[in-house]
Amino acid sequence: MPKARAHPRTAVSVVTACTVATGSTGYLPTPLLLAPLMMALYRPAVDTDSVVARRYGLVITAMVVTSGVLDRPDTDMLLRTVGPVLWLLLPLVGRGKARLRHDYLQSVQARAVYAERTREEEARLRVAEERMRIARELHDVVAHHTYRASLAQ
Repeated sequence: MPKARAHPRTAVSVVTACTVATGSTGYLPTPLLLAPLMMALYRPAVDTDSVVARRYGLVITAMVVTSGVLDRPDTDMLLRTVGPVLWLLLPLVGRGKARLRHDYLQSVQARAVYAERTREEEARLRVAEERMRIARELHDVVAHHTYRASLAQ
């Protein structure tokens, strides 16, 4: 198992530190620079509840934007703020989509289990009905035979 999956918070912390360090040296926070951070942020976003995921996203976004703005406050303010915010929101959006898919798969599995149980119960019911039909026919044959035997005497 990759270490990023085994320790997602550590991976997010390390990648955030690297991204902040890169942003504070003057590099523009482009999607290529933010991609490792987005991938590292996705795992905790999916594995935790929405409040924790939002906190991770907000803190990391604030750190990245602050590191990019403090170094050069006069140039490319829009590129240094809006772009990273929108790019770092993607893991949170992906979290919602992953949760929907997970819930959908759970409902499909629950329906399959219910359908299997229903089929088994229906098969048992058919077997019981068939036994009742055979018992009635056997009863009718025995009763008819006993009636005929009593008339013959």
